[in-house]
Amino acid sequence: MTDYISTYLIFYSIFIAIFILIYWTNYILRQKKSITKFSDKSHIFAELLMAILLLLSSTQISNYLKINQTIILFFSIGMLFYASINIIGKYIDENNYIMSFILSINIIIILSILALKYTNYI
Repeated sequence: MTDYISTYLIFYSIFIAIFILIYWTNYILRQKKSITKFSDKSHIFAELLMAILLLLSSTQISNYLKINQTIILFFSIGMLFYASINIIGKYIDENNYIMSFILSINIIIILSILALKYTNYI
């Protein structure tokens, strides 16, 4: 069971990281005006940093760089959890129930991963 969950976690992290990179690259390229607000710049930076950490924690790059994968994994999953909770309020306010549902599922998956990791199943 440990190998199955670890494999799932690796692919989940890679999928989310690639999705985040594609989303923000597309967002930046489609902007009609430049991003000038510091809060927007810092938000995009945090999202891109989270995507990079998710990729690092799920690939062999961290082994090559001699980085402790467990620390990066918890840090990146924690960032993903924070981002999901942070943005779900926006979609609830906009009555976007599809994105609210997707983010709710994402939060449940993250909590499940952390619970399984904490109980040493991963």
